[in-house]
Amino acid sequence: MKARGVATLLSVVNGKSQMKYGIIVNPVSGKLSIDSKMRKLKKVSSILSNDCVIGGLDAESKEQFCDCARDLAEKVAVLIIAGGDGTTSDVINAVDSEVVLSYLPFGSGCALRYALNMPFTITKIAEQIRDGKEHSLDLILCDNERKAFMASIGLEAAILQERGDLQKFGIKGAPAYAIATIHQILIDYKRVDTTIAVDGEAFIVPDALTTIITKIPYYGYKMNIVPKARFDDGNLHLLAINVSRTKSIYILVGSFLGQNSIGKYRKGQTINITTKEERNLQTEGNLLRKGTEFKFEVLPGTLKMRY
Repeated sequence: MKARGVATLLSVVNGKSQMKYGIIVNPVSGKLSIDSKMRKLKKVSSILSNDCVIGGLDAESKEQFCDCARDLAEKVAVLIIAGGDGTTSDVINAVDSEVVLSYLPFGSGCALRYALNMPFTITKIAEQIRDGKEHSLDLILCDNERKAFMASIGLEAAILQERGDLQKFGIKGAPAYAIATIHQILIDYKRVDTTIAVDGEAFIVPDALTTIITKIPYYGYKMNIVPKARFDDGNLHLLAINVSRTKSIYILVGSFLGQNSIGKYRKGQTINITTKEERNLQTEGNLLRKGTEFKFEVLPGTLKMRY
């Protein structure tokens, strides 16, 4: 089923050659209203090109949104994702790997903004996209199914579940994330023994709080959790944390103020993880599945990004 709004896009581009830019917008990402998003996107469009097309705002489900992204990707040279990290993940998995993507941070935490060293105003980001160049970046293949640029098993999934509950009561953005994080670290989260193999070399992390597999140093809100991670070095970057509750808070504060230096760090091209009890895997803020065995491998140069 095609997303609502696709017919409008077709009428705009019918009879024309491929346009340079198209913007796919997640209507529910972040705190901005649709009207506020449109005002910002009109400014972006005027900077990029006169024929820049905007789509996705009237999608009523993730499936419709991804359909719209695929449709628009066929009509433009650069598909710009206006949303958060989860939105970007959905589009990466919806479109062909040869599609050149770019990014406008319209979400809440927006780790990708910091990983790509983007300016702090939308108009400056638009200028960076217009004047930038194409980069080939790596991705993570999770369980032979989903592509990601950051994933984790353990604490973060529990935080996401609680944050979702808080959002239902009207607590959103950074406050919801902060409340859920502190509650899970100090009170609720149950640790689990974890066996990790990096390029076949195995070790055990007892009472693991979280196991992070990433291509970028940052979490949302510019938390520099895995400072050695690189987007284009051909490796996966792993950080396993099993410190005390007090040190966990220290990691959060240190990551906000500078960069984290706590945890067992490894890098390699393949990572296999086994947990003693079932845990959830999350990627870019999306809960994927619950299980006890997880596999990851690097996909070098798979992501084409203009910035």
